Amino acid sequence: GQTQTGNGITATIESIIVDQKQVVVYFTLDSEVYDHLSATLDARLPDGEDAKATIVSGMPYVENGELLSATINFIEGASVPDRLRVTLYIWSMDERGDLVAADLFNPEFTLDIEPQLAEQGRTVTVNRSLDLGGQRFTLTQVETYPTHIRLNLKADPDNRLKLYHLEFYLELSDGTRLKPGSSGGISATGDGENLSLYAESNYFYDAGGMKLVITGAAFLDKNAEPVWVDLTTGDHDPIPFDGRIDSIKRTDTGWELQIVARECQGVHGGVFS
Repeated sequence: GQTQTGNGITATIESIIVDQKQVVVYFTLDSEVYDHLSATLDARLPDGEDAKATIVSGMPYVENGELLSATINFIEGASVPDRLRVTLYIWSMDERGDLVAADLFNPEFTLDIEPQLAEQGRTVTVNRSLDLGGQRFTLTQVETYPTHIRLNLKADPDNRLKLYHLEFYLELSDGTRLKPGSSGGISATGDGENLSLYAESNYFYDAGGMKLVITGAAFLDKNAEPVWVDLTTGDHDPIPFDGRIDSIKRTDTGWELQIVARECQGVHGGVFS
């Protein structure tokens, strides 16, 4: 229910969902001056220090006043604090979803989080070995929260390759399947050596156990070198695959690189991270 108004825009924090590891913030943006407002969110501790969180805030094309959300996901070693300072960075877009005007209004809110809400969730120690095509891992723990599940994997230091993506689902005893990825849009965090995979929550199911079913895995060479690109001149290191950098352009919010590459069979998505 916190509201701030500036530059013809009213921003309201409507509600939050809280557990030990995530805060999902629901907010609205309204204006008679600007159309189709959206925002990204930044979260810090009250003193301005890093909250040690990954933040996912989308750019949906919605009418002013409709509900928007952002997920503040606390990484390993960090938990939800009792106070959190969040800032909204608001912009407007046109009917195609393209940016019209940025930095319109940046309201800051302080969220007081009740301790009992931030205690929701439990952790089960598993310590089961997994062999994925000769690359070995240990499933160390499973964490269950109202918003999501985390499967914590630790890679064997002798592995030649680094885990890039794991295809899986979780199955409850009654046959219910829980899909990978959290409601906030986060699929994994970590560095490939210690990895947390996210899935739909079983928190509200009457389930005594779960089955992990792995259907595929993708790996990267541990020794793969980065490709350095000069954004102003377009000069770059040799590209280690069949492809090219097609264009580089400056935008209002950063830089955009378009890369054309031959897609490997069975592999979809970006060729760089």
